[in-house]
Amino acid sequence: MPLTRQRKKEAVQELEQLIDSQKSMVFVNYRGLKAQEVFGLRQKLDEKQAKFKVVKKTLANIAFKNKGIEFKKDQYDDQFAIVFGYEDEIAPARILFESQKYLKTLEMLGGYLEKDYLDGNQVLALAQLPSRNELIAKLMYLLNYPMSGLVNVLSGNIKGLVYAINAISKK
Repeated sequence: MPLTRQRKKEAVQELEQLIDSQKSMVFVNYRGLKAQEVFGLRQKLDEKQAKFKVVKKTLANIAFKNKGIEFKKDQYDDQFAIVFGYEDEIAPARILFESQKYLKTLEMLGGYLEKDYLDGNQVLALAQLPSRNELIAKLMYLLNYPMSGLVNVLSGNIKGLVYAINAISKK
């Protein structure tokens, strides 16, 4: 059923609001997925404060143009989905990447990080990055490693002295 002019305006306004509040967007080809699979994907995305929105290419083009963001509408099918990330910029791409393992027809087409366009390969690379917490843990390990090594070296002399005194006391 075709959308009325008023409904199209409302859809464009809703898209503009979503674009304003997002930190990242991933364009997805979801054709071939069953309704139950899309529902499961939406639940996973909801847990990470991300939203899966099916949009028409022409309406998305209008919304992006109104926001001053370049949108290459010729690269996408008439109907595709946009996944908006609100909390974590990388979470939507990571969830979609993990979901591609069992949803074979799901395809990441591209997206935006803030207002910078990323093609499908760049979104894929972004999805494979370690999380922020993992990077912080690795950094803390690297900062702590030289100090722990120094402590082990300095305590080695004391341990040797203790072992020598212990051996002498047993004689």
